[in-house]
Amino acid sequence: MNKVLIVEATLHPNTADALSSAVRFVLEQNGIEYERVQVTGIFEIPAAVSIALDAFDYDGAIVVGSLIGQENITLNTIYQECARGVNDISIHFSLPIGFGIFMAENEAQALEQASVIGKQAALCCLELIKIKNLYQSFHNDSGSGYKN
Repeated sequence: MNKVLIVEATLHPNTADALSSAVRFVLEQNGIEYERVQVTGIFEIPAAVSIALDAFDYDGAIVVGSLIGQENITLNTIYQECARGVNDISIHFSLPIGFGIFMAENEAQALEQASVIGKQAALCCLELIKIKNLYQSFHNDSGSGYKN
């Protein structure tokens, strides 16, 4: 049984609810257990994932949240740093992570996109878990692996 961590940024509650509902629907349809952690903004997401990984073992993680407003250097920087942090964690821990963070100009636009983005993030995480399980199985059977 796989267990997935969901980290949700709740700064925009309506969008956060739509994202989270879509993620949980996909996980429940696939029989995946999950735990939810909520943070206020997306900038805190990488730290929350890292802290949770220090305490518990997860087979994957899904991060969701939105930045709403006119595109500017501040929003772009926050988005890029969140993406970089999440990617660094994924690579460092070989952790499958579904990335459901996005930018929208207004709340209506965000709500239109949230369900699709949440679903895609969950499906991506599950796909990466399958790939990881396949290669771990292969590695365990053959004794081979990447060697420098």
